[in-house]
Amino acid sequence: MLSIRISQILTSREEDSQEAMKELEKNISFSTVVENFSVCPSKKNEGDLGWGYENNLPFPLGEKITLESRGKIFGPIPTKFGYHIVKITEIREEETSMKTFAKDMPMLELVEAFPDANSLLFNKFSVIKPPQGYAPSDTLDSVCLSHGKPVEEVTEFLNAEYAKKRRVITPEDLNDKINEQSERLVLLDIREQWECDIAKIDSALHITSENSQEVVSNIAKGKEVVLIDWKEERAPSFQKWMMGFGFINVKTLEGGIDAWVEKVNPKLSRYTLDSDDGYRYEDIIDENKN
Repeated sequence: MLSIRISQILTSREEDSQEAMKELEKNISFSTVVENFSVCPSKKNEGDLGWGYENNLPFPLGEKITLESRGKIFGPIPTKFGYHIVKITEIREEETSMKTFAKDMPMLELVEAFPDANSLLFNKFSVIKPPQGYAPSDTLDSVCLSHGKPVEEVTEFLNAEYAKKRRVITPEDLNDKINEQSERLVLLDIREQWECDIAKIDSALHITSENSQEVVSNIAKGKEVVLIDWKEERAPSFQKWMMGFGFINVKTLEGGIDAWVEKVNPKLSRYTLDSDDGYRYEDIIDENKN
């Protein structure tokens, strides 16, 4: 998959975008035209919007992107935010899939990738690591067979725990980080406004389909981003979307705001959602694909 870094010039009026394009055609530098025309907060970074994956860009570029597309300029592209002139500044090919465990995976390799696996297998399935350690020939399948455990269930459990370990932060740990007043920490509340009105973390930024572009462009890629959901179920898709734009440290509040109220701030109110309430915050993601 191609990972693409883009910069943009955003104008409110079509006439301004056309003037900006004329400047670029005169070989005036992109950064100079950004300074002269752009109204996007990314202007302070010469228009840089960071990295995104080829299938998850916020603008329809109108053609297939290849490694040879570096330096190309597209636009003006009209969206509800205005008129975008987009430049591909960097491009690279990379593997984006997460590590997953299969039943034929050697135990030595599994434990090296996921050191908590031994304790998780013991606590959940009473699977005990041999006193002499695992042999090179031991696989997850053979270990499950020797303990009489269903390998499909064990594999699914380990993959879920591995993903959770990498991507969540407990309410208690988040509270500690907030109290430390770390400048590297950014909280993004991805819920609906009415949910925030009931219970919220004061330092969290509320991101919506209307302000998502502005909010994301103002967050440095090296920040530790924590997503605030109701009970965490909406966050994984949003997390992938954020990572697609080059954010490398995106976590989810474990259990969402509901767990925060239960474990950290019981003065806040709790609420429920209907399973057919008709919204999921993937609408932000879809909004930015179009």
